[in-house]
Amino acid sequence: MFELIRVEEPDETLATKMLKMVMPYFETHHNLKLDDDVILESVRLAKRYVKERKLPDAAIDLIDRTMSVVKMMGESSKQEITNLKAELETINSAGIASSDSNLNSNDEKELMKELKWFYNDAKNKVSSILFSQVEEEKGVDHCENIK
Repeated sequence: MFELIRVEEPDETLATKMLKMVMPYFETHHNLKLDDDVILESVRLAKRYVKERKLPDAAIDLIDRTMSVVKMMGESSKQEITNLKAELETINSAGIASSDSNLNSNDEKELMKELKWFYNDAKNKVSSILFSQVEEEKGVDHCENIK
């Protein structure tokens, strides 16, 4: 006959210490590095929103799932970014070639429409997190106001 042993949920401080002990395994597995702030925040969010599970299990699951998504986003986005860069280069070279032959206002409008379409298409294909990083790095201006 088996006896049921109840283990109480640890407090947030103890759960954080427990997570710090196991996180190196997750960092190795996902090939990502976590800040201590991430561990603290995952414990806080798990405690607040994941009612059906207890700490530290809920926080570990939250971190594991998040790391999986971040890793998958990074891997799948590389090829997409390469394709988008090639497409942008094609648009730019067409615009540069057209500018050599003095663009009229209709040609400029068409080029701007194509660039706006490209911007929106890139925004839809690449994750919003990654796209915002590219915007910050390259100083990309928003194209929403182009007519």
